[in-house]
Amino acid sequence: MKLILASKSPRRIEYLKMWGFSFESVNASFDERILNDPINTVIYNSFGKASKVLNNYKNSIVIGLDTVVSLENKIIGKPKDKEDLRTMLKLLSNKTHLVTTGMAVIQNKKFAVATCKTTVTFRNLSDKEIDQYVKTGEGLDKAGGYAIQGIASDFIVKVEGLIDNVIGIPVFTLRKLLEEIER
Repeated sequence: MKLILASKSPRRIEYLKMWGFSFESVNASFDERILNDPINTVIYNSFGKASKVLNNYKNSIVIGLDTVVSLENKIIGKPKDKEDLRTMLKLLSNKTHLVTTGMAVIQNKKFAVATCKTTVTFRNLSDKEIDQYVKTGEGLDKAGGYAIQGIASDFIVKVEGLIDNVIGIPVFTLRKLLEEIER
């Protein structure tokens, strides 16, 4: 059975390949929404992405993923521009936030969904550090405005939970969902 990733995210593609997955990557073209809380948001978006792609890949197993960063239950999306990125990083500075990933795996009429949560604590960031990071452009296309596997790893003093969840693919949980579907 062919495996389809409903994402064109270079990080997700690279990460899944690193773990030995064989799959095709397809753009989901799904309008993501931010709902009333992180769990509902990631389940809605991951299932929506997988469902949309399944329409064109009926005889496949489709994986949909969505990751959000939230602080005090308020979702922080992807930054709109460099100024928005700067604001996000100031907001996250010296605080603990939650990273939530939703996963949906669909095959024909069978589906399985799961969520994974990880807390991340940033150290106190100076304006100079924030400005230097913003200039790199690294965080512009990422939930919460940073990549844990990139330059921003220097901002982090504590992680509780799965680090691959913060990257956007909790591999162990994904493997369990794939096993459920294939039974």
